Amino acid sequence: MRVTSFGKLMALALVAFVLASTACIQERFDFTEREVGKDCGDTESLFDDVDVEVADQEAQARLGAGASSASCATVTWEQAWGIFPNTMTIDFGTGCTGRHGWERSGKIVVNYTDDMMNEGATRTLTFEDFFVGSTQVTGTRVVENLGADEDGFMTFRQTVSIGRVNNDRDTEMSWEASRVATLIEGGDTPDDYSDDVLSIVGSANGTTHRGYTFSSNILTPLIKQRACQWIVSGVVEVTTDERVRTLDYGEGECDEEATVSSNGETRTIRLRRHR
Repeated sequence: MRVTSFGKLMALALVAFVLASTACIQERFDFTEREVGKDCGDTESLFDDVDVEVADQEAQARLGAGASSASCATVTWEQAWGIFPNTMTIDFGTGCTGRHGWERSGKIVVNYTDDMMNEGATRTLTFEDFFVGSTQVTGTRVVENLGADEDGFMTFRQTVSIGRVNNDRDTEMSWEASRVATLIEGGDTPDDYSDDVLSIVGSANGTTHRGYTFSSNILTPLIKQRACQWIVSGVVEVTTDERVRTLDYGEGECDEEATVSSNGETRTIRLRRHR
């Protein structure tokens, strides 16, 4: 059985990156303004960071070790770990500098129905006046353990409902997405998530900071390696203003290049480093 232990929950942080990446790359292809690309990159990094923070604290609670040293926050649990339902609150107060040197303030509240290693368990993330620098994060993120697939790999459904990021210019980027992430490698090393590989399928839609609507559908599963910043392979179809483009991440190389095809033309784009 390849179902992972608690360390594999860290892999869920990778899904956050994928939720925003399609929108951002599509927008950079259509609109070359450097400012737009930066907004999208910031959005990807923010939600990735949130999920990693939550997974870190959950892992520490499971070990009985308290808050992780990577966090500057005060972490409290409504009940002792192992009693469910339960609520974890990560409180950054009026501001503290933590992971990646970013200043955070406000709270992340996580409601659990059960231990996330159990099939059917869910955790729901909400935000209370939560900021990273001058950027506010709002919305709801729900993760559900779907159990093992027919090959014994653990699967998770992650849903983002009207997630928004407001920057200091009072603009918003919003989307709704439903994805299923399958842990296809790394399940045999439960205490080391650096070798995890995820296969991701699903769809998304939303509005960019500049007000353009988009929808996307993963045609070939996206492959994300925990050890690589980039999506290494997979194909996504992106539609905006009735124009359809195909985004291809390549054949498995860990690099920042992808190709975009539309109306018989293909161009190579360079993905942005988010940190």
